[in-house]
Amino acid sequence: MATYLITMVSSAAIVMFALLANRQGRSAGGLLDFMMAGLCFTLAAPIAWGHHYGVVMPILAVVFIEIVLRVDGARRRTLLAIWGVSFLLFSVNWNVTDVLGGTPLTFLQSWRLLAAIGLIWLVFDLQTDHAKATGQQNPITTPPNNLSRHRMGASDLPAR
Repeated sequence: MATYLITMVSSAAIVMFALLANRQGRSAGGLLDFMMAGLCFTLAAPIAWGHHYGVVMPILAVVFIEIVLRVDGARRRTLLAIWGVSFLLFSVNWNVTDVLGGTPLTFLQSWRLLAAIGLIWLVFDLQTDHAKATGQQNPITTPPNNLSRHRMGASDLPAR
């Protein structure tokens, strides 16, 4: 019963975090917000097998681009280190930890959980940066203001 209650409460907390985090600012509803939701919903599932984390690789790619393009200095190195650990944990199937089941080191079998928490923290941190930014729009996470500039008209066609 205790496991059930802890699972339900933690799942509800993770889903609420995904739905309510960074609701103000320009980043609300953007790509980072969508990725945060996908990752949190996967993490909040009572049973999340390894193949359920297929959503992670595109998130890792976008987060890497965001860090490289938007963050400078020592903070960039810190975020890239966290990104690297998350990437390493997600990209390798660490079955060697299966022998730790039933021992005091059982928590080491939760390497996907650690990687997901690190990645959620990175996405949240990048969302917070976008919410604080003023004047500069992010082409990855901000939809264009004027969709008509993306339409092709007759004047855009090459002459024959």
